[in-house]
Amino acid sequence: MGQLSEVAVYNMALDMLDEGPVTSPTDDTRPARLLARNYAQTRDEVLRAHPWNFATKRASLPTLSEKPAFGWQRAFELPTDCLRVLPLTVDGCLNGNPVAHEIEGRRLLSDASAPLRVRYIHRVINPGEFDPLFARALSARLAVYVGHVITGKQSYVERISGLYRDVLLEARRTDALEGTPQAPLGEDWIEARY
Repeated sequence: MGQLSEVAVYNMALDMLDEGPVTSPTDDTRPARLLARNYAQTRDEVLRAHPWNFATKRASLPTLSEKPAFGWQRAFELPTDCLRVLPLTVDGCLNGNPVAHEIEGRRLLSDASAPLRVRYIHRVINPGEFDPLFARALSARLAVYVGHVITGKQSYVERISGLYRDVLLEARRTDALEGTPQAPLGEDWIEARY
């Protein structure tokens, strides 16, 4: 695939729409302007839509001095590049015991003690760091958003919406094969039924 760029993502979207390519994000063409206007927001939406391995980060959060007014013991400020907090566990690991929490704005509220270990999806700005499946999903999502305006054909938008869903499904399967699989739930939940 080579070094991925913003223009490459634009052109993948335009290929899906059967439109000619652009040479720069600042091209003075209607497709380039539409794609540029929607790119950053759409990138962040697609990052939030799936726990992409390439966009996962870890952090240890200190407690904020200001406590929540009620309901929780502590508040933690989320990292500035955080788009989505992944399931929170006591030790920060995938299979750890869950930690009760709530997100309010840019703060995480919990009774857990500091430092709070979190895994999260961060805002990846450099297209050269994108996973190929993410790049395909991003280009499909962009094509969905601008497709009808550029082509006037609703059938293209419907077809590309399906492609977007298929790419996310493939990404889920692929990501699931990277790393150690999560342990299955214990049988105590089954026994509780009897």
